[in-house]
Amino acid sequence: MFRFFKSIGQEMREVDWPNFKQLRKDSSTVISTSVFFIAFLALARLANSIVP
Repeated sequence: MFRFFKSIGQEMREVDWPNFKQLRKDSSTVISTSVFFIAFLALARLANSIVP
């Protein structure tokens, strides 16, 4: 069991973590895409409730 957790620690050190600039870019992409789809689905629901 100890070997398992030790190997997890080793793998976590080998991960290529993103820098702050890349993290900010990826986060803004996810947030803007989410906002777009939320707005699209809200408009589709509104249009569906207006037109029978």
